[in-house]
Amino acid sequence: MALCLRYFDHTTKSVREDFISFTECEATTGESVSEAFLANWRKACVDIVKMRGPGYDGASNMSGKFRGVQARIRQIIPDAMYTHCKAHCLNLAIIHASQEPLAKNMMNTVQEVAFLFNYSCKRLLRFQETSANDQVSREQMENRTKLQSLCETRWAARADELNTFKCSYTTIVDSLDDLNLH
Repeated sequence: MALCLRYFDHTTKSVREDFISFTECEATTGESVSEAFLANWRKACVDIVKMRGPGYDGASNMSGKFRGVQARIRQIIPDAMYTHCKAHCLNLAIIHASQEPLAKNMMNTVQEVAFLFNYSCKRLLRFQETSANDQVSREQMENRTKLQSLCETRWAARADELNTFKCSYTTIVDSLDDLNLH
């Protein structure tokens, strides 16, 4: 479990969000996760009584109103109003949007092209040779030597993968043309 803290910094007069730690949970029940949550906040010397908007994903062990983490935290801190994690909301929105036919076709094409090059030594070598001759594309790809496969679970992480594809588009087309000639 990742623990992050969002708070108002009186010194800089701004809202900050800091990563606190990763912690291992003994189980995924609301009880186990909330105990780990509270123990780690106490260990980090966070005054949990002042907590107002804890954010969790929408899984029942987190959001459940009777035995979920949010319900257990509210028993201890009544003013802590559960907020569905914004990163998780974004991920869900992207998953939903990606089911649109045009987006789905585009994602499938990007994935198939990545597999085409990455799982054939001959095609990957051709891609790398073509990329070596395309300074602009290579720089935009941040000197990557191959295309990235699309992440199956973290849909928001696809932005970097799609950017790599876009930056290497001329290299992809030139490589495919060259492979077609041979």
